[in-house]
Amino acid sequence: MDCRRCRNLFADYLEGKLTGGALLKFTKHKDKCPDCSRALSYASEAIKFMSGAVEQGLPRDYFKELDSKAAVTREAYTRAVKGRKQLKYSLLALASAFAVTAVMLTHDFLKQRGVSRIAFSKIEQIRKGSLRELIFQDREETARKEAMELRQREEQAQSAGKARPLEVKIEPPAKDPLLLPGMTLEKEPEIIPVFVETGTEWTGSGSGIKNRVLQAIKDEKEWRDLWNYHTRDQQPKPEVPGVDFNRNMVIALFAGERPTGGYSIRISRIKQASLQLQVFYQETAPQKKSRVIQAFTQPFHMRVIEKSAMPVTFQEGK
Repeated sequence: MDCRRCRNLFADYLEGKLTGGALLKFTKHKDKCPDCSRALSYASEAIKFMSGAVEQGLPRDYFKELDSKAAVTREAYTRAVKGRKQLKYSLLALASAFAVTAVMLTHDFLKQRGVSRIAFSKIEQIRKGSLRELIFQDREETARKEAMELRQREEQAQSAGKARPLEVKIEPPAKDPLLLPGMTLEKEPEIIPVFVETGTEWTGSGSGIKNRVLQAIKDEKEWRDLWNYHTRDQQPKPEVPGVDFNRNMVIALFAGERPTGGYSIRISRIKQASLQLQVFYQETAPQKKSRVIQAFTQPFHMRVIEKSAMPVTFQEGK
């Protein structure tokens, strides 16, 4: 068990819901990891503090003062944004003027210095076109010149009575003009995907999905989008688990945001009916006067199952 998984189980541990192997793994990691042990003690003290807190009313003019401060802040922010935009446009205009002036001065300087017509045309091509196209054109021109020289020497040898066949081997230009003849790009190593096993589950009380979602995921893009949204608040962000959607699919249940700990949602059983796949689930809520963590939670449960082409329905029950 890692630190992220351990901290996701704080609420269940403090509420006494962890049992069996999960409790054993949690206790073993907590005893070994000083950071998780310290975080758990902070959470426990926070629960004790909140349970003894006395509710007090807000001052009479609290919301009026809050609105007036918000209005002042909004006005200052609007002025700052307008000032930044004006500065940005001024800097862009100044940079454009400098660039045009530099090009014009370079052009006039080269003409005054008597740069040859060919060199000047190359500079113009570099300024107007792309360097890659220029290199490719130079190679083609060199190959044509070499072929013409070889042909002239062959004609001279034939006219002198010493005609003999000349073997001319001209390598074609490389596909990439920046690669010399004979050079090749190294082949990238093949990446072998790693998939989780059927029956793998993810459960906890913290998620980036704040709304209620009951969904069957059957393709890679849908699974990647759901996982990235689910873990958007986690740092460092965990990698998307590999799922072989040729054989499997994912059942995902998200209960939505709850005001305290003690809430949970889980898949109780999956039943294959005549024309549909029925997913039964259970939701629990904390009992009255029970000691739970006083923080927003987002219970969830996901499970990898064998893929089915039948439509999936969700029903609350055992």
